[in-house]
Amino acid sequence: MFVTGMVLAAESSPHLGVPWQLLEYHGETLLGSTLDTARDCGFDQLIVTLGSASAQVRDRVDLDGVRVVDSPHADTGS
Repeated sequence: MFVTGMVLAAESSPHLGVPWQLLEYHGETLLGSTLDTARDCGFDQLIVTLGSASAQVRDRVDLDGVRVVDSPHADTGS
């Protein structure tokens, strides 16, 4: 059996002033912590979706071993 994990992280948070994915959580970013937990699950494949903050997230979050799917229009519902 092949099991895929998916982290949906494409939506933005304009009211926060910073992408929610980059908020600090236990000494790292929220998305980084989430991906660490997902990696620990032992999925055969791990996918994360990124939206309008994709460039910022790629600069600050360890995406090794994760397939990234860009969804630049996620904030518009598409």
